[in-house]
This record gives sequence, C-alpha cells and structure tokens, in this order.
Amino acid sequence: GERLLSPYYIYLKMVYHLSSEALAGISEFDVPKIFKKDLLEFQHKAVQIAAHHINKRNGVIIGDVVGLGKTIIASALAKIFEEDYYLETLIICPKNLVKMWEDYVYKYKLHAKVLSQSVVQTELPEMKRYRFVIIDESHNLRNREGKRYKVIQEYLIRNACKVVMLTATPYNKTYLD
Repeated sequence: GERLLSPYYIYLKMVYHLSSEALAGISEFDVPKIFKKDLLEFQHKAVQIAAHHINKRNGVIIGDVVGLGKTIIASALAKIFEEDYYLETLIICPKNLVKMWEDYVYKYKLHAKVLSQSVVQTELPEMKRYRFVIIDESHNLRNREGKRYKVIQEYLIRNACKVVMLTATPYNKTYLD
C-alpha cells in the first residue's frame, strides 16, 4: 500500500513467518532412529527444520561454526530423504574430508557416494543420477566463473537435485559469496 509501515511491524511479520516455518519442520519430519542417541537437542531441531526447507525449496545452507555438528546434521538429512523419498546421496567434499565422510556413510548405513572436489571436473559429468547432494566446505565454490562450480551447477540442474551446503564461513568477502 501507500502507507509506510513501522520497522517493528515488519520485524514481527518476519519473526512470525520464520517461527511458522520452524514449527512446520518440527512437526513434519522425524529424525531417523539411528541418529536419536547421537544428536543433541539443538541438532535434532536443526535437522527437522532443514528437512522442511529442503522439501519446500530443494535446498538449504547450514552455516554453523566449527564443532557444532554440520556433518552429522547433513548425514541425518540424507537418511531422512533416503528413507522417506528413496533418494541416494552424493557427498562432494575436499579431499582431506573423504575418509571422514566415508566413515559417516558406513556408520549410518547411508546409500551414498563420497566424491572429492578435486575430481568433480573429470568424474561428475559422467556420474549416475543422485537426487540428494551434500556439498561440504561449500564456500570453496563461491567463484561462479570457476570450472568446478560450473560442473557442479550443471549436474545439480540436470538431475533436479535437492542440495545441502555446509560451511563454517558462509560470508567470506562480499554478500555475493
């Protein structure tokens, strides 16, 4: 309308919508039993809320500081979408994290493949269709002109993937990051 609104009312409207979305996620998704004993309460809620966002928007960014459990949250999300929607997972991560992710895949019995970021340009274009993709250390892909970025972007679009991006540094240099 023509009338200016107080920033306070805009703030209240945003809080209302964010709270509604969080509550929807908490009531809509349940965390798989295999994760119940391993997740802390805040991680449990994060999984449910993120699952709602993935289901509604096909993706989510989990941008927590080091040590808050981004890996186990993403693993639980992969298990939800595996059990509820029969999606297999592709995990793209830096080479030094491949072993860690393989251990998570084994521990939580995920139907997943772990792929090092260093080989995405050669292996990803010919890879089978994975509909759920986790990108760890996603801040490494902020250069839209980079070959690695373009190969991953093309794969995600071609396969209509649901995406979980993990990073401890979601804002590096500019808001465009």
